[in-house]
Amino acid sequence: MTADVTQLHPGRVPRHDLDAEAAVIAAILTEPDAWLDVEPILARDDFYSPAHRLFYDAVKALSAEGTAADFLTVSSWLRDRGRLQEAGGNTYLIHITDAAPSVANVVDYADAVLRCARQRRTVALCQRVAAEGYGDVGNVDSWIQTVDAEVHALASGGTSALVYEPIRDVMREELRRVEASWRDGVGAKRILTGLPSLDERLAMM
Repeated sequence: MTADVTQLHPGRVPRHDLDAEAAVIAAILTEPDAWLDVEPILARDDFYSPAHRLFYDAVKALSAEGTAADFLTVSSWLRDRGRLQEAGGNTYLIHITDAAPSVANVVDYADAVLRCARQRRTVALCQRVAAEGYGDVGNVDSWIQTVDAEVHALASGGTSALVYEPIRDVMREELRRVEASWRDGVGAKRILTGLPSLDERLAMM
């Protein structure tokens, strides 16, 4: 799971852009079509501000219900769940919608938010790996492969929460399963690899 960089380095403020975050939320609330541009780019955890995450949650939930997200619907959604004051109340919601920049630039604002989020995740991953590296990581090769997979996930635009199991471990476990199946006489006697020519050869063995 991705570490929280604010916990790893409490004395330093992670990279963020609150103006870009507010601009994204404002654009969505003032122009319904803006959500179609933002949703493929951002997830709730890409927002640094807890308030902006709540606004994003509201918009996403309303969209899933087929309800247009605007000042009133978002405010009501949060109020019904006791989260409006946690998000800054109507005062903050009015502030960001009144200061809404050009909706035409919403993709640029979303990209700015995403860049900051990816930088925070990368820093958090590096700090977590450094901390782990001073202790017992178990199988070093497996640990390195896991770290490499997480770095690759970040570089590909995803999150470092993805963990890949080493292929040799997967194959070893699968061979144990097949051997047990043959030994117990309850499994299939034919191994299917997904490669027709190889399956035919195995079937003749």
